[in-house]
Amino acid sequence: DHSQPYSTGIIPGGSNWYIAAGTTPGLDWYRLTSVGLPFGTSGTYFSPPDSNSGNGFSIWGFDGGAPLVGVESGYASGNAISSHMEFDGQSIAGLTLIAGTYTFGLPSDTITLNIGGRPVSVPEPGTLALLGLGLAGVAVARRRKLNQ
Repeated sequence: DHSQPYSTGIIPGGSNWYIAAGTTPGLDWYRLTSVGLPFGTSGTYFSPPDSNSGNGFSIWGFDGGAPLVGVESGYASGNAISSHMEFDGQSIAGLTLIAGTYTFGLPSDTITLNIGGRPVSVPEPGTLALLGLGLAGVAVARRRKLNQ
């Protein structure tokens, strides 16, 4: 969509909702195709965070217009993005955030925003196959023991 600087912080609710983290001075912006909201209840702007690290990243409601996502220039689709902000002396409720996992869609990507918890890990297919094989082995051993 366009490249522009952004300010780190959060506007958790309202028509101009916004969350931006990371340390990159500018982002390339793209239109979102689906939005999982609300992640907060207030239109108050909370900025700047007391600590801010990771990839430059932003999701913006664009004052009721087409919602946008901003990523670092050169981002390759499918690569993980990780950003972290902390507001010292504030709770999730104090920032009017609703803890949870929110999903945003792009034509060929999905963005998962995790507020108030640890990142969600998804096991790789190989891990699931090994788990299934191990459970099957336990079942076979148990069955043999019961048949003796």
